[in-house]
Amino acid sequence: MSALPTWPLSAAPTLLGALARAAGLPMRGAPPPNAPIAIEALSAMLEAAGEALDLDVEPASYRYGELPTLLQRAAPAILQGVEGQEAVLVGLLGSKGDRVCLVGPDGATRWVDLLAVKRFLVGKSEGRLGARFDATLERAQVSPRRRALLRERLLDQALGGLIFEGVWLLRLPPGAPFAAHLRAAGAGRLVAGAAVGHTISFGLGLAGLALLGEAALSGVVHPAWLLGWALGMASGLPAELWMSLSLAQLSVGVGGLIKRRLLYGALRIDPEAVRTEGIGGLVSLVIESENIEGIALNGGAVALAAAVEVGLLLLVLPSGPGGPGLALAFGAACLLALGLAWRYARRLSRWTAERQGLTGALVEQMMGHRTRVVQVAPADWHQGEEEALLGYLGRSAALDQAEALLRTGLPRLFGLLALGLLGAQFVAGGDPAALAVGAGGALLCAGALGRLTGGLGVLGQAWVSFAQIRPLWEAADRAMAPGTPGLALALPRLSAGAPLIELRGLRFRHKGRGRAVLDGASATLRMGDRVLIEGPSGGGKSTLASLIVGLRKPDSGLVLLQGLDPATLGEAGYRRRAVAAPQFHENHIILGTLAMNLLMGGRWPAGLGDVEEAEALCRELGLGPLLDKMPAGIHQVVGESGWRLSHGEQSRIFLARALLQKADVIVLDESFGALDPETLALCLRAVLDRAPTLLVIAHP
Repeated sequence: MSALPTWPLSAAPTLLGALARAAGLPMRGAPPPNAPIAIEALSAMLEAAGEALDLDVEPASYRYGELPTLLQRAAPAILQGVEGQEAVLVGLLGSKGDRVCLVGPDGATRWVDLLAVKRFLVGKSEGRLGARFDATLERAQVSPRRRALLRERLLDQALGGLIFEGVWLLRLPPGAPFAAHLRAAGAGRLVAGAAVGHTISFGLGLAGLALLGEAALSGVVHPAWLLGWALGMASGLPAELWMSLSLAQLSVGVGGLIKRRLLYGALRIDPEAVRTEGIGGLVSLVIESENIEGIALNGGAVALAAAVEVGLLLLVLPSGPGGPGLALAFGAACLLALGLAWRYARRLSRWTAERQGLTGALVEQMMGHRTRVVQVAPADWHQGEEEALLGYLGRSAALDQAEALLRTGLPRLFGLLALGLLGAQFVAGGDPAALAVGAGGALLCAGALGRLTGGLGVLGQAWVSFAQIRPLWEAADRAMAPGTPGLALALPRLSAGAPLIELRGLRFRHKGRGRAVLDGASATLRMGDRVLIEGPSGGGKSTLASLIVGLRKPDSGLVLLQGLDPATLGEAGYRRRAVAAPQFHENHIILGTLAMNLLMGGRWPAGLGDVEEAEALCRELGLGPLLDKMPAGIHQVVGESGWRLSHGEQSRIFLARALLQKADVIVLDESFGALDPETLALCLRAVLDRAPTLLVIAHP
């Protein structure tokens, strides 16, 4: 009997569902039924099952030497290995030290040695090499205690550079509710840990101050009191470190979630909204998206610490020298801080809108400077700028007043009020020692109030920034139609001449335009067709291409792939079969390696075979001299701050990116316009050889 709870390949969908339930990941539906499957189609089956459950199933590769780290950090994940001569799967749920937790076919979990799982994954690759090392170590009379360690190190030296596949990471999709992401990341536990740590630290600090104050004011210093104070301060250090560690983990984890969601939203945002926004508005959006993470997390940490201090002080103050009056004044000041923070946030919102208007106008003028020089009289170049600057200055003054009152005025006003209450007690004949303690408490309250107003101010900035990036955030919420589970994989491969794409009565009107650019368009694209569409600018060619590949939805009519619409087939499944290379101004080289830019339409990280295929295609498209010139070859960093690429080189990378997705139909929108005749012939030959069905859009 195997030491590991293994699953057959045919049970991959059931394993996925069991692993998701055991990991506590929310699922939308049920996994598709089990079915016999070839090992080559396993990855596609798992991804389709993940789509049915509204979960991300991401294939991963790893080096031999990275395997222990992978097993400790990858959970939940599905691992493929060999049992006897048969390929099987295991479900990785978690790890602790040198043991990992696996999910069995009976639904129970079992803890096994990490080394056993490693043998399961790479034992076949170790093969004779491991046996040879065993024999060598035995002849060398190495003690059994050290033999296993030396064997592992020798294997790491020999196989450390090998790349293995057969790991699928199970994660929530970026568009899942953010609260679910926070739960999965353990954000609640980290916030509670930070709050408890600061509560202990601040509470011990208060107790220590009370001991010292009592000793100083009574004139009697007991050694036991000093020892207690020293122990209290020393005990507060681990609690403070605990708080700092929790906040650091929270910052890294939640910051990564925010970045991932914003990136996903940027990829899912409506193209029409991007076109109508203008370059100035997009620049402002990028600026705010870069600010939101640090502002929100820093402000939240400060506000959390201040809230803990305020709560403890409100508990202690009524029994102190200031009495209920000081506690009441402190509570009222905290409530007033909330109101002033709201006032500050509203003024900040209006100031931000004014600032973004100026930024957008400046960027638009810079981008269109040549047009303005030709079309606008010099006397009118700066028309309206003075009024805009005066409006901005007025907003700035109002914002400065609100911020000064919140962050400086309120804490100082409370300090004066507290000292006034204590002074009244002193005039009335109060105990000087008690009044001195009360003055110390008032100073602590003023400090806590200052931190509270500072944290609320930063949270107000985060609220304003979030309002600006809301379109990106909400774009991530739009779930893709999942389609029927397993249907995308079940579609048969069409023979030449069979109907592939059918357009029936398509009508589409761009937002803000009165006339439809397409009205009643119908056509059939058959497997193996090579179709050229020509027409004037604005005639609807690019709109038709975006409808065919599912980037836009028609106002009416149907787009069918093998007789199925995107909602039935699933948007992801549909887009894997219909791919476009958009026009140059709508396509982009992202800062990263050339390999990433080529393979970003498929799985990432890519396997070694994928990279080799991408390089071969680049050479077919005439990019061989470019690859040979780059120091790192296909792994050279390109993009705005990397290797500079010409217009023609970028066009061929866009071509390769589309072809490498291996879709049934490839739509090329003005993809050959920047190529010289010789390069065009090379590219056209490669496209005709690799595209099963081709639709090319060009000007007459």
